[in-house]
This record gives sequence, C-alpha cells and structure tokens, in this order.
Amino acid sequence: MKKDKTKYMDTDALMEKMQKTDSEFKTIVKALKIVFFVFIFIYAALFLFNPIEKMSTIYHKLAGGCFVLAFMLFTYYFRKSYKKYKEINYFEPVKVVLEDAEQRYRFWQTKSYSVGIGMLFIGAGTFVIFYMALIDKFTFMQILIGVLSIYIFVIGISILIGYFAWVKEIKPVWISIKRLLKELEE
Repeated sequence: MKKDKTKYMDTDALMEKMQKTDSEFKTIVKALKIVFFVFIFIYAALFLFNPIEKMSTIYHKLAGGCFVLAFMLFTYYFRKSYKKYKEINYFEPVKVVLEDAEQRYRFWQTKSYSVGIGMLFIGAGTFVIFYMALIDKFTFMQILIGVLSIYIFVIGISILIGYFAWVKEIKPVWISIKRLLKELEE
C-alpha cells in the first residue's frame, strides 16, 4: 500500500496558499477569456467572411462556424470561472470557505459542459479542414479515424500534463483542505 507523503499545511498557511493560488487562477482565467473572445472575431473573419475564393467554400464556412462556436463556449466558460473567482470571500466561516475551495481545487470538475462541447466543435472543424484537404487521397472513414486518433491522442496528452501539474501544485492544497474539513466535522 502506498503511503501518503503529502505535506499538510496549518490553517493560516493553507489560507495564504489558497488566496495566492486563487489570485493566480483569476489572472489566468481573465487572460484566457480575453484571448478566446478575440479568437471569435479572428476566426469569424478568417473562415466565415473571407473574400478569397479558395477559402470561402461552404466547407471553410462550416469549419469556421465550428471554431467560432467552440471559442464562444470557451469564452462563456472562462467568463463564468472568472466571475466565480471574483466572488470568493475569505471572510465567510472557515468551513464554508474550505468547502468551496475543495470543490474548486478538484482535478476533474463535471460542471464544465461548455468546454466538452467546445472540444467537440474543435474536433468537427478540424475534421472538415482535413476532409477538404485529403478527400482525393483517402476515404471518409480513413480521414475520420485518422483525425479522431490524433485528436484523442492530443487531448489525452493534454489531460496527462494537466494532471501532473495538478498533482505537483494543487493536490497538496486540496488534500490539506480535505483533512481540515474532516477535522472540523469531528
């Protein structure tokens, strides 16, 4: 059985670490919200309203529409996340602050449907682009399987990188929060 070697923090150190981490996340989320908002207009101009005949086919418009919808969903998600980080109040009772933080610091948060749907739109747009470029050389199924394989591989690697970063940076704080919540309940 693996021993838990996580270093626990006292309450004051934990609160300071949470405030610092939440402040960093708030800055990152705000920047991502702005970046994806800008991407909406860039991709709308590039794919939907492009005057170049070669890039103004219905397939380009369909792919561009998928990317624009995905970026709108990502912008919505980051806007909602930024609002959540802005509303954090460390002057509430400790138990309430810790319960909110425990949910915020979990690795897998199931309430991010807009990100999942956005990823589907990115995949669909990518498939349309590759389909247009490779239809002469491959069948529909070969292109679909190829794009899906690469896309799932990239998403898997991204999740693994995110997980390892979470384990290194956030998991010790999350475990300390859970431990402190357990002590408060006893």
